[in-house]
Amino acid sequence: MNNFFHRFEFKYFVTPQTAKLIESELKNYGMKLDAPSILLGDGYYVTSLYFDSYDFKDYQDKCGGFKKRKKIRARIYELFLDKSSSVLLEIKKKIGEKVEKTQLKLSREEWQRFIDKGVSALVSLKKNGPEEEAKNEIMRNIITSSAKPQVVIRYKRKPYIASTSSALRVTFDSGLEACRKTDLNKKDFMVPIDEINRKGIILEVKSNYAIPRWLGEIIKSYNLRADAISKYAYGVEAVFRHNPLPR
Repeated sequence: MNNFFHRFEFKYFVTPQTAKLIESELKNYGMKLDAPSILLGDGYYVTSLYFDSYDFKDYQDKCGGFKKRKKIRARIYELFLDKSSSVLLEIKKKIGEKVEKTQLKLSREEWQRFIDKGVSALVSLKKNGPEEEAKNEIMRNIITSSAKPQVVIRYKRKPYIASTSSALRVTFDSGLEACRKTDLNKKDFMVPIDEINRKGIILEVKSNYAIPRWLGEIIKSYNLRADAISKYAYGVEAVFRHNPLPR
């Protein structure tokens, strides 16, 4: 597992019909569904628990349009924790279109100790090399931000990868929903993120290098315009719909 990496990300809203057409074009250029999607047929679920300060500073930074910002989250690729053998704890930092990630893979037992005891559970968790560096980086950010679990966001993802390299990835995210909760265990009622779902499917292009010319031509042919889409920000607003946070 690569604990530290960076890449460029571009996001677009597309209609379901346009998404199907783009999928066909991606296949023509040799892109294919990644392994989990092949097994499941039409993608898999992504469930993320976002951490933030008591005054939701990371949310405020996004709404303020700051070019440099971060998100702290725990992620599983299932509907619920009991279906996942591990949890990915990560910091996602964004500077313009450049994304940097620090990731730490926790077993379900390690994750539960972290939820029960907080950062002290990570202090006593022994990792080696890059994993230890990632752990320390995540701890520093949690402590300095006074971050606590705040909101869960879930959606269905259909990802395509280049057949010759993992440096290019195109994903289609749909059916977004959110819930105010502090862990990944409870099966609480989720509310649809209507503000996103009405606009269609989120198409994300993720690349370690420049976007290939053929992909740029596809984006241009459908008149797609990159948008600053934050699932977390939309999710917070859906959860606090009747009692909005100050922006």
